[in-house]
Amino acid sequence: MSFSSRAKGFNIVSNWLVVSYLVGFLFIGTVPKVFGLTEGSFTYEFRLFLFFISFYFVSKIFFDLSKSSEKNQLFRLFILFWIIYGYRIIHDLYINPIQLYENIRSTQYFQFSFGVCFIPCLAVYSIQKKYGLDYEYILSLFYRVLVFSMLIAVYYRLTLEITGRTTGDINIGVISFGNYGATLCLLSIFYILTKRLSLFEKIFYGAGSLLGFSGIVLSGSKSPFLGLITVLVLYIYLWYDLKKSFFYFLLLGVISYTYIFEVIDFTSFYLQSNFAERLFYMIESGQDEVRETLLKASFHEFLQSPILGNAFLIQNSQFEGSYPHNSIVESLMATGAIGGGVFILLIWKVFTKAIKLIKNRSSLSWISFVFLQYLIFSFFSSNLYSNQLFWILLVLVSGINTNSHRTIIDS
Repeated sequence: MSFSSRAKGFNIVSNWLVVSYLVGFLFIGTVPKVFGLTEGSFTYEFRLFLFFISFYFVSKIFFDLSKSSEKNQLFRLFILFWIIYGYRIIHDLYINPIQLYENIRSTQYFQFSFGVCFIPCLAVYSIQKKYGLDYEYILSLFYRVLVFSMLIAVYYRLTLEITGRTTGDINIGVISFGNYGATLCLLSIFYILTKRLSLFEKIFYGAGSLLGFSGIVLSGSKSPFLGLITVLVLYIYLWYDLKKSFFYFLLLGVISYTYIFEVIDFTSFYLQSNFAERLFYMIESGQDEVRETLLKASFHEFLQSPILGNAFLIQNSQFEGSYPHNSIVESLMATGAIGGGVFILLIWKVFTKAIKLIKNRSSLSWISFVFLQYLIFSFFSSNLYSNQLFWILLVLVSGINTNSHRTIIDS
């Protein structure tokens, strides 16, 4: 086989691998249901598969790239943070064990931290630099797998006579499910507003946005909805000129003020979800007492060891084994001012690069949109050791050469 044929083969595998990182867990958690398979049939096997194929790419490419004269400052910051954070995890699991969350083994934390997040991120960076990625193909495949998986998940959830915040017997967590719904909304809107589409395509992507919104409502989770709204506001502000931005903000403001609560209430009732109840309670009360208490407990732990950090999980007796639900506070709690400072610098630099891609109307802006969604999500939920999509998208944005991707989209 010639070198060019091998490179082409690796490129195809690379694109599929990135799509697997982005939507694989939703696909594996939902599609087996069609074949009558039991809950969680392939989740563990899929994690194992991703680890081994990621490790293969890392061992084949990464160390050769490390000798290259071309250096990526953002990726260096990523590596530096993970050296500090990775040591903290190993220290807390095996050297001086801390109290873990009930019924979760130390191997599970290790598996998610390194097998699901860190090693796959190294693989993504290696692939970007060695073979490059076909971002348009990745977007197309990502979107279609996302639609297919969400259709199955929503259908089976609606066939169950249950109410409240649950995905039924689909093997995907409610918050992850809500985030996939928000991602589907964002990508659908991206297609509608940035591509030249036929009427049928506009209907297809419009239906995709409704399907994504249904996923948010069924999840009953507030943070995916907040991420969706925030990214849409940023999109309007950055993509259009001042007059158009003002017009769209005014239009959306009037529509939201007039109809949004009725739409959410009706959708929640029809889909048998408590999303409206949870959202309206938060708006009326102006607070989330549980998260506020977690943040206070986490910050107190940071103050116990402000330079190097205290532990990667909360050790306060009331919330022992839990996490802060805020990535910045978590980085400070786990790695102190040193590691936390590196993390804050990292996300700020990647944030500004993502904003630049949107301002340039790049064809890769969709990556920025989804990264910003998961960045916002990280401020209100999830954790650093298992938030795979946050880390994968961060590395994807970090590895994009903005000078090589100058495709401008006519709005």
